[in-house]
Amino acid sequence: TIDICDHVHPNEGLCKLKASNSHKGPYEFEKVEHVQELKLDQQEGPIWCMKFSSCGRLLATAGQDKILRVWVIRNAYTFFQDMRNKYNAKKVSPTPSTESLVSHQS
Repeated sequence: TIDICDHVHPNEGLCKLKASNSHKGPYEFEKVEHVQELKLDQQEGPIWCMKFSSCGRLLATAGQDKILRVWVIRNAYTFFQDMRNKYNAKKVSPTPSTESLVSHQS
């Protein structure tokens, strides 16, 4: 977990980062590239915490507005959209029919 950016060296493109107390640091990251921005139209106030999912396709953020948001990374959007379409197509009415009740009891 990265807490703050301690030292910025713009001419060198380096940023030393202080890690959380449970890990040793500071770490120096090489070849850091800006590849995507979050459009924070709805986010109010600073973001206090961010964490990527283990698959790297989702990013969770939480901040001063006390709202947890889960973001889909741009190159994974079609994966989740396809999954949403697949499962929404299989959705049935909230009231189960007699036929489905009988089939689940078998």
